[in-house]
Amino acid sequence: MLDAQVKPVPEQVLQTLNEVVCDACAAITKLLRKPDGQWNRAYAVAALKCIDATLINHGFLYPDVGQVDLLVDGLTPFQMSAAQKRSFAAQSHNLRRLAMIAQRFPGPFYALDCDTASFVYLGVAGQLNLPLHLVAIPAFNRKAGHVFVRWREGPHFLDWETMDGSATTDDFYITEWKITPAEIKAHSALADLSSDQAIGCEHYLLALQYERRRDFEQALRELSISLDLYPENLDARREFAWDTATASGLLHRNNDEAIADALSVLNVVDDPDVRDTLAAAYASAGMFDLAVKAEKAALLDGARSSEAKPAYQRRLGLYQQHTAYRQSEPARQPAGTSKH
Repeated sequence: MLDAQVKPVPEQVLQTLNEVVCDACAAITKLLRKPDGQWNRAYAVAALKCIDATLINHGFLYPDVGQVDLLVDGLTPFQMSAAQKRSFAAQSHNLRRLAMIAQRFPGPFYALDCDTASFVYLGVAGQLNLPLHLVAIPAFNRKAGHVFVRWREGPHFLDWETMDGSATTDDFYITEWKITPAEIKAHSALADLSSDQAIGCEHYLLALQYERRRDFEQALRELSISLDLYPENLDARREFAWDTATASGLLHRNNDEAIADALSVLNVVDDPDVRDTLAAAYASAGMFDLAVKAEKAALLDGARSSEAKPAYQRRLGLYQQHTAYRQSEPARQPAGTSKH
């Protein structure tokens, strides 16, 4: 229903989703039920494997290139060319799907990445009242964020990597994504998300769609909804600050809020892109001395993101001339909520 704001949702898409959810539920109900109130890791793994197997049986793959931004995109079938077959087969997450690719070629196939696949898992969990939660990892230093699902029963839980169909651990994500204790303490990473917070993630993804269309007013509305539902979402807060400070043609620009949002993110993660955002917010408010200071700090930290340095340097030049930065063309990719 939310995807329909930005893209038509054909009846075939809804039918595919219904078939996947129903087939996964049917497979899970055939499992030997565990005694109520007792933690059974083997049952949790078996149930999650049922969802993974159902997706593979229906022809779902990890994308060969790019991202799958919306659930409607992931549920839209496509035919695969021979060149695409080689490209999909070369994607490491699809190695366990090679037999399925060979059997179904040329299609139909579908492509899901971490967030869209996790939404399907949550849909199955909702039908069977399974204790499954979305778990988010924010972007950091130009490395895209990620989401996965977690089965939680009281103090017992297991993390599940939907891309690989396997159980993982918090330690894996902490190491792989360099998650800081501050992010965990702020509930911005590795927290069990409520259903409302998960919907907040979806509104963030919709905001990115509006950004790409240069409809910044609507993007900011979606980001506001996202933050109302999931205020700990650092990616949404950073993006809200960036668009507020830099989008062209806004009817109203709350520079104070943009500054506060950028500072709140910096209080959790020390990221040069956030310092760049803070500089843009200061400049938008006419506080050019602070903008220059923040942009220089981004440049000093930018050794971790050498690709960002030229843009940082250009904006520093503007601020030194007491000129605010406004987007004419996208200056950087949004932080994103997904993708290995």
